[in-house]
Amino acid sequence: MKILEIIKQKLGLDDKDLEKEIDLESVKSMQRHLDDVADELIAEQTRKEQEKLTAENKEWKDKMEKARSRQQQMAKTRAKLRHMKGISPARLMKLRKEGKL
Repeated sequence: MKILEIIKQKLGLDDKDLEKEIDLESVKSMQRHLDDVADELIAEQTRKEQEKLTAENKEWKDKMEKARSRQQQMAKTRAKLRHMKGISPARLMKLRKEGKL
């Protein structure tokens, strides 16, 4: 019984419309309602697919960030060592004592 009620609601029919003979105007009205329902379902399906793709892209992005974090840290360390190689050890000791490093 619930299915019939849903169909009546979606088609915009009531009990007195079910007793009448079908004519062109009522068929057009039902078709408009069905087209509206189909459009709503298509929009909902498209939205769900978009949300799924967004979630997959976010998951892939997180995995890539996690995988590259070690490489990025090693690159920073190498750059810091290249910078520090020109500073004499005595100067480093002096800077540490002064609290600048």
